Amino acid sequence: MGRNKHNRAIKKPSKSQQGYRIIVNFEITDEPIENPDFPLLPKHVEDDLDRLYNLLIEHPKQVIPELLEWKRQFPNYPKLNNYIGAAYARSGQHEKTIELIKENYSRFPRYLFARVNYAELCIQDKKYDQVPAIFEHKQSLKDLYPERSSFHVSEITSFYGIMGIYYYFVNKTMEAETHYEFLKSVNAEHEFTRKLGQYLAAPVLIDAFIRSLQDSR
Repeated sequence: MGRNKHNRAIKKPSKSQQGYRIIVNFEITDEPIENPDFPLLPKHVEDDLDRLYNLLIEHPKQVIPELLEWKRQFPNYPKLNNYIGAAYARSGQHEKTIELIKENYSRFPRYLFARVNYAELCIQDKKYDQVPAIFEHKQSLKDLYPERSSFHVSEITSFYGIMGIYYYFVNKTMEAETHYEFLKSVNAEHEFTRKLGQYLAAPVLIDAFIRSLQDSR
């Protein structure tokens, strides 16, 4: 997708969304970004992690030993925990997944994906009141990381995706809908985009089903 500079709000919200907008005052890129808190690993390690991540989709158990070995060599790199956690989750190791999510957030509380994964865990446990503090009560990436001027598309979809899901579960439908529209414009195929869309569509589908039953009487 390359670098695209955005200094404006997303498209004009519908009447139901008036009063709440997402302001995108940062660059969006699909190119690697060096995070000042967590510099990139050596290229040969990053290349191998890309290989392992591709394998992880179909063979999660197979890649765990290699990922754990990289973690042993680079213990202060939170991205490795993300990959290991994904491998645990895909291989059905639920308790290890939760343990790693908590460990990553505890050790690297400023790492965005550690925040997102922990927030998702809180939402699953219905601990909605804990979510705002995870993101320092910020509603935008730029406010959360003011020292940064650009964000990777995966960071954008993860942050605004989990926030949209949070808003849905605390009955802030307008905010959830606005996040969904924004997510569709960034990455319509992302897991959070699809999940939020399903959540928002469910009441509409149920209402339509009930109306169809009533009309058929």
